[in-house]
Amino acid sequence: MASSSDESLLGDDDALLARARENDPHVKSFSFQGRNDTFEESFLMDLAHVLEINTVAKTMGFMDIRFPQTQASVHMFAALAKNTALEMVSIIGCVLDQETLHALLTALSVNTTVTEFRFGGVLLPPGASAAAELLKKNATLTLIDFEHTQLGDEGARLLSEGLAVNQSVLEINLSNNEITVVGIRAIAEALKINTTLTSIDLGENEMGAEGARCLGDMLQMNSTLLKLSLYSCELGDVGGQALAEALALNSSLNFLSIWHNDLSSISGEAFRKALTTNFSLQQLDLDLNGKIDSSIRAEIKSLLSDPVRAAWASGEADTKPACEIPLEKRE
Repeated sequence: MASSSDESLLGDDDALLARARENDPHVKSFSFQGRNDTFEESFLMDLAHVLEINTVAKTMGFMDIRFPQTQASVHMFAALAKNTALEMVSIIGCVLDQETLHALLTALSVNTTVTEFRFGGVLLPPGASAAAELLKKNATLTLIDFEHTQLGDEGARLLSEGLAVNQSVLEINLSNNEITVVGIRAIAEALKINTTLTSIDLGENEMGAEGARCLGDMLQMNSTLLKLSLYSCELGDVGGQALAEALALNSSLNFLSIWHNDLSSISGEAFRKALTTNFSLQQLDLDLNGKIDSSIRAEIKSLLSDPVRAAWASGEADTKPACEIPLEKRE
């Protein structure tokens, strides 16, 4: 069930721990994968001890593991508070009870080396509240991935409280989390305050046009967000237009993904118009919006590929790109 970055094979989990306990330089990662396997309590206690003393391993990952509802699981994750080497922690498809999850998030809130945290379990409101505290206290995490964790609107609201004050996270993934306009509104308000985040993925959340409006309002105030993903969010043309209007007033976003949102040429024209005054956007993903006329797509592509635009966005040009023909005079 265990593996390592070492080229030689490991006999079993205990063999891995024995080598890690001695800070074997070849054991640079802890990776455990099973099919809903459950760890023995004695192994978890041994792993906790190793995490407290090991100074070599940089990554730790668990996939499809069922952690026993005992203090051994709690103690193992709590040991992350004392670890001074790990840089990435990934827990995907695992079953953790609320006490164990709380121990994990609390430990990470004081850990000073982990920069990437990927969690693919269930974040009910108590877990989301602990994750919010993590965002408030931790100053080293730069990437958080909470894709498909069943956050819902309440979880999104709780998480947004931490996001508003966090000053280290650069990228966060909240896609496929059953978040409606209620939760999106809270996130948008947090991003009006946050001055650090550069990328957020909110795809596959049924926010609708009103959610797009909330994010559009945010884009008019936020000057640090560079990448926004809103694929499959049921935006429609009303939502598409709201985002296009916001782009006209935004000068920082350089990537917007809004594929599969039932957009027509109405939205396409709105984005074409926005691109004649917005010069920061470099990529606009409109795939799987079959109602947008090909001529509009072609002009959007032309505007985005203008080398002067790219030079302006990168700071290499002093003069903004200009349309050869004023938009209001075009056929």
